[in-house]
Amino acid sequence: GKTFVVANVIDTIARDKPTLVVVPNKTLAAQVARELRAYLRDTHRVELFVSHFSLYVPESFSRGRYVEKRSAIDPNLDALRHRATRALVESDNVVVVASVSCLYG
Repeated sequence: GKTFVVANVIDTIARDKPTLVVVPNKTLAAQVARELRAYLRDTHRVELFVSHFSLYVPESFSRGRYVEKRSAIDPNLDALRHRATRALVESDNVVVVASVSCLYG
């Protein structure tokens, strides 16, 4: 229901304009992107832009001890980010589905 409505709004109002859809997390971003691809397959290119970290543990203090930040970048997620950016350069009718965390770098 909700994704269908969003797809129709995008198709009607933003037919030849790039569109950003922001969702709370990676899992929901993947689901929304998949559904939008199905609804907009003939009119828009739908890309995913999510955080490229497969692991991220921020720095912290535990029992008076400093714990360093740990992170790992997933090359597949990084490639999706580049693909979304490239799509925006190549075409106007692009829908980018992004997670909130990726916007904070």
